Amino acid sequence: MSGIVRAALSGALMLSATTLELASMNAPALAQTLNDWKCTGNPDIPWDEQIVGCTNAIKSGRYTGKDLAAAFNGRGTAYRGTGDFDRAIQDYNQAIKLNPSDANAFYYRGIANGMRGEPDRAIQDFGQAIKIDPNHVGALYSRGLTYSNKGLWDRAIQDYDEAIKLSPNYVRAISNRGILRQAPI
Repeated sequence: MSGIVRAALSGALMLSATTLELASMNAPALAQTLNDWKCTGNPDIPWDEQIVGCTNAIKSGRYTGKDLAAAFNGRGTAYRGTGDFDRAIQDYNQAIKLNPSDANAFYYRGIANGMRGEPDRAIQDFGQAIKIDPNHVGALYSRGLTYSNKGLWDRAIQDYDEAIKLSPNYVRAISNRGILRQAPI
């Protein structure tokens, strides 16, 4: 191999390495996560900030499919946290449309429906979450609680039993089941 070819190859390899290095340095800046938008769905960030952050993430056009569904779930949870159950349900509906196999979207919508005073819709949503994920302890517990509030104690006890099988130290489920077993039927 001649010196000229060797020098050209060496230069090309250095250019490739530099290009790869620059690309890897810029990758984190380009890959903005929902957490970067303050769109977590957790109470660690004020709800009003999350509504703005999730809205910006949704409008950014950077997210599709499951990621966009997660942004709608996050904003729905923030709306629910502020007591705006109608907007929360609208966002959960969008999340479900984008990702119909997300048990949490049905679970969250069930919570919002329950808080809005629509227990039958809540029970349907919790049931759908359980159908998608039979081990969804939160959905089992919440459906049990909703059944209990409707006076359907046997059904509530069944859901509490299932929740306790999955999570033996679930104190609320154990306590609520105990109270129902003591109640005159």
